[in-house]
This record gives sequence, structure tokens and C-alpha cells, in this order.
Amino acid sequence: MSLATYSHAFAVIAYGALAVTLVHRWQPTSRSPALALLTVCALLSTGWGGFNLWAQLGGGNRSVALASVLDLARYAALLGFALLLLGSGAGRRRRMPLAVMALVAVGALTIIVVARASGGSAAAWLAGYVPLASLALPVVGMLLVEQLYRSSAEGSRWRMKPLCLALAILFIYDIFIHSGVLLFGRFDTDALTVRSAAHALAAPLLYIASQRQAHWSAPFQLSRD
Repeated sequence: MSLATYSHAFAVIAYGALAVTLVHRWQPTSRSPALALLTVCALLSTGWGGFNLWAQLGGGNRSVALASVLDLARYAALLGFALLLLGSGAGRRRRMPLAVMALVAVGALTIIVVARASGGSAAAWLAGYVPLASLALPVVGMLLVEQLYRSSAEGSRWRMKPLCLALAILFIYDIFIHSGVLLFGRFDTDALTVRSAAHALAAPLLYIASQRQAHWSAPFQLSRD
């Protein structure tokens, strides 16, 4: 089997285990939207890795398309999760502009993907904006990570560190990949091959973060400064 196959399989295993753990912990009576959204992120990431693996094993264009849709959906869920945690205390003032940026980035990439899939004259014109829109998502994500960590109180940063590190792994890696496309007009094939494995490295850190924030029933304590 190829390196890409192992990479996708690693993502399926890592995020599948995280999803099972979070589903087992989540209860409807806990009223924890953050935990629910993190569970959705894990499930979407598991499906994303699974369809990538299927495509690598000969699943055809449909599996590639489904993997792309799930990749966009999990990004939207991750950004929503970060915005939800930022939406209290001092972070509330910073959430609105970042939320607008996230919605614009996700919406723009969704429109581009749909237009390209439908074909027509607009598809060729929009194709040139795919790298820029794809780069915008992890850039907005890193802005959210920075705000999450900087707004947290000193006493709560031990809970924030694994979460911020996990999200930073995802977003920085994708900034590296998509900035290369924007600059050189092509993907770094080696970096793209192990992207699933690189993203899977965030799963253990997300698990640690979920353990440190019991039930995700309350937002992180944010600094008044």
C-alpha cells in the first residue's frame, strides 16, 4: 500500500476513536453545545478520512467529491466550535468580526466548489479563486486560535494549550499547503500525501482538551483584560 493509504487510514482510526469517545461522553441532558459540535467535527473528520481512503483504493470521482464536501464541512464545524468557545466574556467583542470573516471564507469556497461542479462559463472564471479561498479558511482559523489563547485567563491556560495546539496543527499545515498553491500554482505532492496523517495528530490533543474541560458545559474563563 502507498503512503497516502496509510495516511488516510491513520486519520480514520484517530478521528474514529475520538468520535466514539466523545459520543460516549455526550448526553442530551448535559446541554453542552461545545461538546456536541466537537463530536460533529470528529465524525466529519472520520468520514473525510474514510472517503479519502476509499478514493485511494479506487473509489472513483464520487469518493473524491464526497471527501472534498466533508473537508469543507469539518472546517466549518471547527471554525464554529472555536467561535462558540470565544463567545463569552472579553472574547465576545472579538467574535463578531471573526465570525463574519469565517462565514465569508466558508461561503466563498462553497460557491466556488458548487460552480465548478456545475460547469459552465462561471466555473472557469471562479477556478482561479480556489487557492485564495482555500487559504482564507486556515488563516481565519489561526486568528481564532490566537484570540482564544490570548483572551484566556492565566489560570485556565492549562486547559487551552492542548486545544490551541491541536487547532494550530490543522491550520498551519493547511496554510503551508495552500500558500504553496497560491505562489507556485501547484500542490506540494509530498505534503498533500501526508495531510490526513498530519491532521490526525490533532486528535489526541483534542481528546486531552475534552478531558480537561469537563463536559464542555461552560465556556473557558476569559481574561478581563
